[in-house]
Amino acid sequence: MDIEQVLRGLGGAAQTDTVLHLGVSAAQLARALRGRQVWQPGPDVLAVHGAPPAFVQAVCRGGVLTCVSAAGHFGLWQVREPRQLHLALPPRHPILHSRLTRPADGPPVAALADVLIHGLLCLPVPESVVLVESAVNRGLASTDLLRRTLLAGTGGGTASVGCALAALDLIQPGSSSVLQILARVVFRRFGFDVATQVWITGFGVVDFLLEGCLIVELCGPEVDLHKSRFSSVSGQELAATAAGYQLLRVPYTEAMNRPQLMSGRLRRALREGRALAG
Repeated sequence: MDIEQVLRGLGGAAQTDTVLHLGVSAAQLARALRGRQVWQPGPDVLAVHGAPPAFVQAVCRGGVLTCVSAAGHFGLWQVREPRQLHLALPPRHPILHSRLTRPADGPPVAALADVLIHGLLCLPVPESVVLVESAVNRGLASTDLLRRTLLAGTGGGTASVGCALAALDLIQPGSSSVLQILARVVFRRFGFDVATQVWITGFGVVDFLLEGCLIVELCGPEVDLHKSRFSSVSGQELAATAAGYQLLRVPYTEAMNRPQLMSGRLRRALREGRALAG
């Protein structure tokens, strides 16, 4: 039994008892420590050199990564890297999550369903929408199942559960980037009916279609519009008009940092379009 192979299968770090239970003998363990094949980052914890630091910290604390700290493991989108680890157990950790499930012989990461539930209960709504929607987009989760799990576990009577359920209502699969999800959440919060990544004949795929008549395209250095078929902004506007729609380009920074101003612009554009339509 190769102790390094066993540890790598567990993410690079594990409790000593876990390694012994998987077939490594005490003599092998002692030789590996003397030969510095492995090291001890904490009491009764073994790790291979180069093990991911987050995995090592999780094992040393007796917990598993969850919420946004587990996003990278599952390939989920996230708005920003967390400043602290989000762990499921033990007590007294700065960011503690309950409900603990994980593969018996894998890395110290909570099961995906718990990662998403923890994200919904822990993160600000826009960030939890990004996390969960990226899983829904890939067919890894469903909002109905997550909603049932939340209600079954808590009865729906707490403020955090209320925010989690509100976040699930904002999920709308189809967005192609984190920036699009964040902008769409802002639009929805201001009461706009929003469709994402809509195909319009003669124009192509649009970032957003508001109220069925206003094309909204994000712009700015943060956004790659992938609109190479149009040589200019005027080309976009002409194509939108020919297809029977209005076009409004919204700087991403305005949508995020000055949402009231953006909302006013959107409402004016919608009023003007409806007036022109008669």
